[in-house]
Amino acid sequence: MDVKSYIQIIIKNWRVLLVSVAVTVAATLIFTLRQPRVYESETTFVIRPHSSLIVQDDFVRTLETLSRRVEINSTFAEVAGSKLIKDQATEKSGLDSGQLRGLSVDGRVLAGTNILKLTVKGNDPLVAQAFAEAISQETVAYVSSLYDVFELGQLDGASLSNRPISPNVLVNLAMGLVLGIGLGLAIIYISEYWRAPGGQRRHYDIIDPDTGVYSRAYLEMRLRQEVSRARRNGGHLSVSLIRVKDRAALNSNSGAGREAMPSVAALFSALLRDEDLMARFDDTTFALMLPDLSGQEAKSAVEELRLRLGSATVSLD
Repeated sequence: MDVKSYIQIIIKNWRVLLVSVAVTVAATLIFTLRQPRVYESETTFVIRPHSSLIVQDDFVRTLETLSRRVEINSTFAEVAGSKLIKDQATEKSGLDSGQLRGLSVDGRVLAGTNILKLTVKGNDPLVAQAFAEAISQETVAYVSSLYDVFELGQLDGASLSNRPISPNVLVNLAMGLVLGIGLGLAIIYISEYWRAPGGQRRHYDIIDPDTGVYSRAYLEMRLRQEVSRARRNGGHLSVSLIRVKDRAALNSNSGAGREAMPSVAALFSALLRDEDLMARFDDTTFALMLPDLSGQEAKSAVEELRLRLGSATVSLD
């Protein structure tokens, strides 16, 4: 089928699509609202030479060592997120087990810098901030005993945010909308496929269901093949479009158009050669592909078809 046919199927079944989108978006919204809110508190540090280093040469050597020793940065990040630091922070923060439930701690060094970022996530913004501050203090105290020449200097205190980072309602609703549209389209096309008779399903994209001749999609595929063959062999290929003009009958609500087009197609088919191909191009137009006929020969053949069709009688119920 061509794009127009797919659009017509969607328009015909728009209620199915609407229901699918409404149900999916509503389910997504309910699911999103039932999810626990997650808040984030961040604090940052700079990994720097120890402030007690006052000798210029040692200070320069320390900076050079710091720029080369990526593992020092990684070590500090691992310490910040370790179980030991979390246990010590839990003991010193005074928070109970219920408040600490669901808290997560992550320490990472920003790429290309000596900046350590500590992130605490939890279901309560105040608890997340308090725990981030406790983690910060314990991390600074612990790493001071690891190296004599390096220390952590806090740049930003633990932040407090009243806006949850998840769930993201807008993003989830957008995903629900896309899912609903996809599900609705799948239901529409699957139901349309299964409503078609068995023989028609097997030729769903090849045969036009209303007239019994080839579909436009099949014509376009064969046309590419025949053009390639004609060029390769130096032969002729002609294509003609024939429009049936009795629009009053074809567009009436009595069903005359649905009866007329198959009858016209049958008359055409009886007058064509075996190697010719006839396809439904649009609502009132047929396409003829005429291999091995030059332009003048094809023009004469089509004119004869037009005259014979004009003198024929199409009986309609």
